[in-house]
Amino acid sequence: RSVRLDRPAYDGRDIEAGELRLEGLTLRLTRTSAGLLGFSPSLPASPSPPREAARPAPAPRVTVSRLVVGGASRLSFEDRTLPESLRLEAQPLELTVERIDGTHPDRDSPFRLATILAGARFDAHGTIRPFESSPSGRFDSQISALELPLLSPYVADALGLQVRTGL
Repeated sequence: RSVRLDRPAYDGRDIEAGELRLEGLTLRLTRTSAGLLGFSPSLPASPSPPREAARPAPAPRVTVSRLVVGGASRLSFEDRTLPESLRLEAQPLELTVERIDGTHPDRDSPFRLATILAGARFDAHGTIRPFESSPSGRFDSQISALELPLLSPYVADALGLQVRTGL
């Protein structure tokens, strides 16, 4: 619903900002047999590229001192790989990431995440490297008040049982 960018700068190649704050953000993530929608790898090259194909300009490198997602932000997740689709909503979503630096992809960016998912409180903190060729990170998390249903699509998949109805 709102975006605030403090001290933005662009030098023709790199984009920098002091703080990027997103309030009331809704993220939709869908898992399918082809992968995560919106996070698929780039399209394969065409079998016969046109002669003298123009090369795309390199993507700008992004550096942000602090990214904050909050203000009733939420994550809607749907998993379509199971016999019965699973939908989960994480709300409110509070995320802070420090020192995001695309000019140094090998540097850690500390983060903190807190949300409520299906009545359970989820807290995590650690570091990520979002700009490495294969993004990586490490984190510690704590989950409290988690209810485990007797049968869920994930349990059914793990046990090799196909469940058509609930309890």
